[in-house]
Amino acid sequence: MLYRKFEVGEVITVRPRANTFDIDLHIKPEYRHLLTSNSVFWRKAARKVQLNGSGLNGTGLATLPRTERGH
Repeated sequence: MLYRKFEVGEVITVRPRANTFDIDLHIKPEYRHLLTSNSVFWRKAARKVQLNGSGLNGTGLATLPRTERGH
């Protein structure tokens, strides 16, 4: 988990559901004051990059960014 490019926590588990995901996060205690009922989380596109004897290959692992509201 990044906040303004600083690591403030991490994703613990991701559980797929029918049309969404349940995501458990751990936010470091010193940054928990930043969370409010209006907090918005962005899913950033990830890339998988592999370098081997065949060259450099890259694959997208996520879709376009989307927001999730904190509860």
